[in-house]
Amino acid sequence: MQHDIAIEISQLVVKSQPDAVVKITEKETSKGRWKGPFSKTEVERILGPFQTSPLGIIPKTNGDVRLVQDFSWPRDGPYASVNAFIESDEFITAWHGVRAVIDALLKTDPGIEAASMDGEDTFRTCLAARSQWPGLVVQTEDGVFYVDMFLPFGLVSATGVWGLVADTTRAIIAARLDGGVVILKWIDDFLIIRKRPSISLNSVRAATSDLNFA
Repeated sequence: MQHDIAIEISQLVVKSQPDAVVKITEKETSKGRWKGPFSKTEVERILGPFQTSPLGIIPKTNGDVRLVQDFSWPRDGPYASVNAFIESDEFITAWHGVRAVIDALLKTDPGIEAASMDGEDTFRTCLAARSQWPGLVVQTEDGVFYVDMFLPFGLVSATGVWGLVADTTRAIIAARLDGGVVILKWIDDFLIIRKRPSISLNSVRAATSDLNFA
């Protein structure tokens, strides 16, 4: 895989927002999602040829920041992007839109209550297959690399993989609460419609306490 050009572009973000990059690096390594730091030679020894993608920093509403990588770059260049190697049709998923919510509410009794809950870190809870790690390497500064072992934002397959996890999560919650809830999902948001007054938010939290993201 080629990576020198992508590395150069990534450094524009790294050098313009060094504090954000340091914060992200500390978070990812502390959670065990990144392994490193490594030199280029060390990464090649561990993984063989690898490819990095340009980095981006997106501010979040809670004051935190999110790292994204442009896995579709280069769009017209001397080598293929990471996303170009992925067949997106193999990672299709479905979300519940407004119509699904309306239909679900129309089937419930008057006065029923619902709550929206957010899955924490979503994609970042999904371990990537080791065979995919060569395309997920991150460079945080000159000559310093980390191997990302979890699904990153920007990878074309990540949404579909997470969709499977979200569907499984819905099934687990519904089973553990003995069918006492109706659950709809939109990416990392879950709408929980309770069918029994005895079910509370704490009941849902307890049902997901061992899933490590909710």
